[in-house]
Amino acid sequence: LNATLNNPLISTSFPYLRKLFFYNCFNKTLPPPLSLPSSLEELVFINNPSFVAALDTFLQNLTSLRRLILIGNSFHGEVPFYIGGFLNLEEVTLSRNNLSGKIPASLGLLRKNLKVLDLSGNNLSQCLPHSLGNLSQLLKLDLSFNAFGCRIPENLRGLQSLHFLDLSFNRFGNFGVPLFLGEIPTLKEVYLSGNFLSGVIPDIWENLGGVEKLGFSEMGLVGNIPASMGVHLKKLTYLGLDNNKLDGPVPYGLLE
Repeated sequence: LNATLNNPLISTSFPYLRKLFFYNCFNKTLPPPLSLPSSLEELVFINNPSFVAALDTFLQNLTSLRRLILIGNSFHGEVPFYIGGFLNLEEVTLSRNNLSGKIPASLGLLRKNLKVLDLSGNNLSQCLPHSLGNLSQLLKLDLSFNAFGCRIPENLRGLQSLHFLDLSFNRFGNFGVPLFLGEIPTLKEVYLSGNFLSGVIPDIWENLGGVEKLGFSEMGLVGNIPASMGVHLKKLTYLGLDNNKLDGPVPYGLLE
């Protein structure tokens, strides 16, 4: 496998290759292949920590990709701006690598097809681009365990198909729990733990009856737990409010 992967002829040897999948394959540090066939529609590298490559050069010319899944490898550098031109992409999962820098605004161009965006477990930072709110077909957004800061963009209210939102353990701060969450009735799981949002828990739960899991731990929250959470969150199976500064009674509906 090691020799094959480093063969510069991989793109010419398999010119019609549609799927390339490597899982737990390598036991020594490897340089990336010099080229991949532009015919690829699915590229999946999972748990290959010895595979070291700059993401920018690795993905060039793969404009036919539908699924890009690179989990637990040693890809480094920034998420390339040109990825916004891969208009067929339905999933971008780049979790647990060594990526840094910011999210390119060009990702917002993937609004017609992108269903999953998972950049968790990297070293990404700076503010989130407002263009993420254009991803109206997105079902899952996971940006947890990075170093994003600034304010959570209000434009994320445009994610009107979203089921899963995880922004936990970043550096968002001092603007409170985003009120736009109450405008996304499709939400089922929301995790904001480990940020510095502070403030009170807002009364935004009337349209969020489908929420099943809610993580609001270690956020600097104060005040009471709104009674409306007990009234509307009837499907709730997990609620994390630990390590805050909340007071007052627990709403009756949450204790049933």
